[in-house]
Amino acid sequence: MNRILVGTASSTDKSLIASGRCYPPKCNPPEDRLRYYESQFPLVEVDSSYCAMPAPQVAQLWAERTPPGFKFNVKALRLFTGHQTSPAASPKDIATTLGPQAKKNVYYKDLPPELTDEMLRRYGGRDRAAPARGQAHCRAFSVRAVDGVSPAKSGAHRRVSAQAEGYQLAVEFLNPTWFEGKHAAATLDFERHRGLVNVVIDAPADLPNTIPSVWEVTHPDLAIVRLHGRNQVPGT
Repeated sequence: MNRILVGTASSTDKSLIASGRCYPPKCNPPEDRLRYYESQFPLVEVDSSYCAMPAPQVAQLWAERTPPGFKFNVKALRLFTGHQTSPAASPKDIATTLGPQAKKNVYYKDLPPELTDEMLRRYGGRDRAAPARGQAHCRAFSVRAVDGVSPAKSGAHRRVSAQAEGYQLAVEFLNPTWFEGKHAAATLDFERHRGLVNVVIDAPADLPNTIPSVWEVTHPDLAIVRLHGRNQVPGT
């Protein structure tokens, strides 16, 4: 029988904590929050890994504070998804290697291949996130809203292939053109051919760069639905 796992987009989201409805009073230390969270949910999306590469000791604590069956959906570092990234998100030795560039935001396409290859190697978990590797459900990869329908044009193919080793990869397309007209079939074939999970989006239609809800499964063992929120209009 198929299992349905439900979790939130980060157990440390500011609005989640500020609501006062998720955690018991005085449940403030990260250790206490994570342990309480895992008693309520079997899955969590790690959002912090999008902003900065997780340190090995942090990944170790993730594993130690959750039971063996608990799963993490780890968001890909924004550098790998083509977004501008502060060098501070990189390990110190790599940020130092960047030299003058370290004072401004950088893009994946502008960095020397030897640096991006090294960052992908570390981010892949062989030496950096290895402690939590057995509990990693998948890597969540978002293709930028400004990147159009061609995998070659956006660089998605190279980045996806580089990150996929040893992990199940789930792809969320943020540009609606990927699923417009004839592009929909090509996008789904692109995912199926590479064993990628198509992330189904449920979101209000009037949000910028909203993609349609494409209820298609591209992987035999896993499907992911992200609920982006249908907040109630005040006064209604």
